[in-house]
Amino acid sequence: MTQSYRYPGGRNDGIVLEFTDTRRFKAGSWQSGPTIAIAHEAQVLTQVEQFLTDHPGDYVRLLSIDPKAKQRQVEQIFKCRSEFQILRHRAA
Repeated sequence: MTQSYRYPGGRNDGIVLEFTDTRRFKAGSWQSGPTIAIAHEAQVLTQVEQFLTDHPGDYVRLLSIDPKAKQRQVEQIFKCRSEFQILRHRAA
């Protein structure tokens, strides 16, 4: 997973988080997590980091959804909180 995190700021997209364990990840089976309304980038990033902390060892998928088109704009997968922090700092 060598992707960089890209914050979809400036758009009215919603952020959806999903999670799964290693076995279900291989099968492509995800469980729904929270939907985050985009207000400020720092708030979104803090909420994503907290979600990763709450799901240690799980894969977490971040989806940016365009509510009008009902389409995914961005998809990022993270395995752990430290991986997200590294990518977050690279994107800054």
